[in-house]
Amino acid sequence: MNTNILIIGAGIAGLCAAKEATAKGDKVVVIEQKEDVSTNGVEYITKTNLRQLNIKSNPDWILNTTDGFTLNSPDNNRIVLDDSTIAMPEKSYIVDLDKFNKDLKKMALDSNAEIYFNTKATGISRNGSSVVVTVDNTDIGEITTDILIIAEGLDSNMTKEVNLDYDLSDKNTRSIVQYKVKSVNVGADNNINMYFGSVAPGGYAWILPVDENNAYIGLSTLNSNDSDSEELLDNFLSEKLDDYTIIDKESRILPINGISRERVDDNIMITGDAAGFINPLTNMKLEDVIASGIYAGVVAGELIFTGEDLDKVYMQKFTMYTDMLINEDTERYNETRKFLLSLSDDDFNIIASQLENAEMYESDIDNIIRYMIENCSKPGLQLKKLYA
Repeated sequence: MNTNILIIGAGIAGLCAAKEATAKGDKVVVIEQKEDVSTNGVEYITKTNLRQLNIKSNPDWILNTTDGFTLNSPDNNRIVLDDSTIAMPEKSYIVDLDKFNKDLKKMALDSNAEIYFNTKATGISRNGSSVVVTVDNTDIGEITTDILIIAEGLDSNMTKEVNLDYDLSDKNTRSIVQYKVKSVNVGADNNINMYFGSVAPGGYAWILPVDENNAYIGLSTLNSNDSDSEELLDNFLSEKLDDYTIIDKESRILPINGISRERVDDNIMITGDAAGFINPLTNMKLEDVIASGIYAGVVAGELIFTGEDLDKVYMQKFTMYTDMLINEDTERYNETRKFLLSLSDDDFNIIASQLENAEMYESDIDNIIRYMIENCSKPGLQLKKLYA
């Protein structure tokens, strides 16, 4: 098989890349080792982010529309950031990632991308100015492509084949565990609740409301802390809820050090989870994974359309776009994460007491951090410069 653009992985990043790459009429092929698209988990994404990414909301994958956020300090001080306290609160969708991914599959197919399931990439080689990918689908055998986009996710074997794999050692990862929980009034305030401090060493806990009696409750911890995330979440549930039923559980490992610096080579781009496109502060990946896939598709389509050489120099357009449009925020959030790791429960309590009387017009994450920096003596000069 021959194609202009080959994408390994039919996850969120891969399908966003496919949809964009077809815009100029190029032949785009997606291969996926599973029998269909499948992405576990539930996340939130703000309405603003979704609009900026030009993704039309679909009630099929929206579990709930929240009213805002509530920040909870270790001493149970609650900072409510919704219509009752803020002129422009951040309102978010609670998103079923599997249904979201299925919607992206439809968009990619409608854009004339070809998707082959039960097709696993087994090797990568070069043939002149092209890349050749061998697959375990005997009907295909191998695929020759002008541009290869690897979007397999964190467990990608193909990133190792091209020496662009992400460091997933304990010091560079965190564990995420999330339960679907049924309990009386667990989502009654319809805000996304965040809990900080020793409840989650090196991370935080959250409640994503679905309705008054159902929510997704999760927690993240640094793997280098040797903490049992599931045990911590069980303790958190016992403390916060009187009576509850766990309906489902899911866990995953995420990188924490931001986007990989090496994400391109001749004819090749690495995008999505495989290149660390995950917010290091919130641990939520949806926004960055969508954006990275879109830019990979845009760059691939531009390069094929203009007939430019496809060596590493020109592929760096992907690095340039993602540095300007994603990595600037990632670097800020990574420094903020490191700062928050240095805080004790007492520090969080003091910051919460200061935020309680804050007069913020908008409650987006940057405004909250800026207010915290202005009213806390602990942030260093580097962090202040990043949010100036």
